[in-house]
Amino acid sequence: MKKYLFILLLFSSCIGAWDTTIDLGDGYNYYNEGGDYSEITKQFRDINGKFVNIIIPKTILIYTYDNDYILAKQREKKNMKNIIQYWIIIKKKDSIIGPLNKSQFMDKLKIFSIPKKLYFIK
Repeated sequence: MKKYLFILLLFSSCIGAWDTTIDLGDGYNYYNEGGDYSEITKQFRDINGKFVNIIIPKTILIYTYDNDYILAKQREKKNMKNIIQYWIIIKKKDSIIGPLNKSQFMDKLKIFSIPKKLYFIK
């Protein structure tokens, strides 16, 4: 009996052990619960005092960031298909640009003069 209790306690203490939260600056966070659950979020109060979440929904495949921008590549499942989308967040303005296809994303990188060190697509 003690053996089963020990195993149960060990297992229950591991639940959530792989959750990761990374501070991306200006209140933005990358959250990964493991598997296909990863997103970029920011919570703030709107003009009515209600909490609002800015979000790039699951699943974030890759992201880069600096003091001004967050770039993300996301996979979304629609109608049993994987759709790849790209996002740009201008942090100081809380402006989200996306979802974008690859061509649109590359155009926006140039339009906003985003530093090439952030590019994850060549």
